[in-house]
Amino acid sequence: MPRRDLPTTRRVLRDRANINVSYNQRRNSSSSIAKGGQVVPLLSSPRGGSFDVHPPDLTIPIVQRLPFDVLSEIFENCIFSNYSLLEDSDARRKGRPFWVIKNSPWVLSQVCAHWRVATQRLRNLWTHVQIDAYKESDLTSSSRAQLLALFLERSGDAELDVFVNCKIPDVEDNVIYPTLLQHSHRFRFLSFKAPPRCLRYFKPIQGNLRSLRKLRLFIIHPGKTPRKVVQLFSDAPLLENVKIRESGDRQRFAFRAHQLREVVAPISAISDLRLLTTLKECKLFINKSSWVLMKGKTLNSSSLCSLSLEEPFLLRAGNLARLLNSLVLPSLVSLSIRTRDKTNLCSSIGSFLLRSQCRLTNLDIEVKHLEPDDLEQLFHLCPGLLRLRLSTRMKRSIIQLFHRDPSGSDTCLLPRLETLDMSASRFKSESYLPHDFFILCRTIWLRGFEDDVDLQTTGLVRLKELHVHTRFEAGKASHKVKRMMTALAEKGLNIYLRGNLLSLADLRTDSPCSTDVDVEMADAE
Repeated sequence: MPRRDLPTTRRVLRDRANINVSYNQRRNSSSSIAKGGQVVPLLSSPRGGSFDVHPPDLTIPIVQRLPFDVLSEIFENCIFSNYSLLEDSDARRKGRPFWVIKNSPWVLSQVCAHWRVATQRLRNLWTHVQIDAYKESDLTSSSRAQLLALFLERSGDAELDVFVNCKIPDVEDNVIYPTLLQHSHRFRFLSFKAPPRCLRYFKPIQGNLRSLRKLRLFIIHPGKTPRKVVQLFSDAPLLENVKIRESGDRQRFAFRAHQLREVVAPISAISDLRLLTTLKECKLFINKSSWVLMKGKTLNSSSLCSLSLEEPFLLRAGNLARLLNSLVLPSLVSLSIRTRDKTNLCSSIGSFLLRSQCRLTNLDIEVKHLEPDDLEQLFHLCPGLLRLRLSTRMKRSIIQLFHRDPSGSDTCLLPRLETLDMSASRFKSESYLPHDFFILCRTIWLRGFEDDVDLQTTGLVRLKELHVHTRFEAGKASHKVKRMMTALAEKGLNIYLRGNLLSLADLRTDSPCSTDVDVEMADAE
């Protein structure tokens, strides 16, 4: 009977029989060779016997026949490549998996028996613990506590990355936190977002955080801010990085200063500013209570290399200047300042640099409307600067000082500068007038890109990166500006706009622009 006339079940059985017969024929023909008139097995065991080669069961899907090492790579890529992103839109935008962020290995273990065995054997899949609590039953459910205990049991003795996101105050019959904190000695990373009443669970584990390396805190205050200082740990020998989210006044914490190397926190969250004396990197948010902690204190740190100060709102004039006047940091190489208060800012920075005798290589100032004289004085105090980020529009008198006049004896500003950044992050940077921006580009050209410039004789360093101001539009730029920028790009200068590298096609000068007249008038001046 033809195959097409057979019922479906009989067709499947016949096809399977044909596959087995053809496979046995190939094995019998290829497993032996003729040698001297005798048939010798091609595959033989050390004892003289032949191997029993079993054909794969083609009826089982391939996903159920993958080896554990291949499954391990697939599972880890799905679970760990995008774990920190909690919004699906961001995950889609970056082209990473978002559908297993919260469910993690539970989803993978329920596909089939083979995958279940694989996930149970791969301890590393169970090291990311995510706890979300939006209602009381999320903290009091005994079944959820059992699942958490099983999750932690499958992780074995591996170090854990724990993410706690609790939006409700603590409840009396909380069974989730005690189950989790039994494994606090294995915490490698802890992100804790919860109301302040939940901090009491840290008390019994203060001396049991011997594996903790990074700590992230976001304390939610539904009501009045507590003033009592909380000690999160008494012994955390590996803890190096602490980040407390900035949002107004927050709970104050006591840290063992000699253990930490990097801190990002509001000043009001730190109980003692002597913490800065042992840090290498520090970012402080200045808020309402900052001036109380800084009053009448002077801090000297020989280890701090990077300092970032940010004042989101103009709460009290002069807070940032007061902090700078109380610091002595001889090892500082990177200084970043973001504020809306320019009162005595440049003079405070200058006094701080003279007092500290530090050698800055990176200066980041995001302040509007700084005076040219103040900027010139500040730049003279940083001769070894490699990177400058300045949101204030530099006037023509400052721009011209970046190039040494061959007929004069004055030295130019910032001779070692490699990166000039005029962008802004929190607010739009001040826009340059067309002729001022052209003078800036021409100064950069004369500084190190002109053909007859001998960099060894002048002692200058050629600029490598130029980040133009945020309001710059390549399509509306003048023909002369784009021609100068094109020449700089052809010489090797990387030009960026809003973080994107501009290509030569973006700087094409096909048609003249009306702003060329302004540039020509400025050039004549």
